[in-house]
Amino acid sequence: MPKELLSIEETAEYLGVSVTTVRRMVRDGRIRAARIGRQWRIPRQAVAELVRGESEGHMQALEVLAAIGGPEAEHEAQVIYDRMRGEIPGLLDKLTALAAKADDATRAQCERLLDIADRLGATDENIVFDLFGTLTVWEGARRLLREWKQ
Repeated sequence: MPKELLSIEETAEYLGVSVTTVRRMVRDGRIRAARIGRQWRIPRQAVAELVRGESEGHMQALEVLAAIGGPEAEHEAQVIYDRMRGEIPGLLDKLTALAAKADDATRAQCERLLDIADRLGATDENIVFDLFGTLTVWEGARRLLREWKQ
């Protein structure tokens, strides 16, 4: 039976990143961890959530998967990307509502993201625009909505 709690070193090895990166992820709250005595332990489930993008860290998960590489990582990245695309319609509704009540600077940012979203999927020939447009809209919308709540 696999261990349910991983050390920082085991997590780093599994993710293919440095120990310093894992410590930073723990400190920043990008991955759940518990301090037991003098050592940190990371639930295996938290690592799985990070890799699958089920935590708030879709972008971090894509970064980790890019570092890992290979067919399994490509598949997981596609799953995360598809999930992000599925979230965009709801984010656009919230951006539209935010633009109606926000200050001029925030409204301009909302309109820029809404414009990019309008062009997503307009042509199958420009896969790079579709990819980066999706990432830009998803990350930008979440950032603006998070900032507006504060």
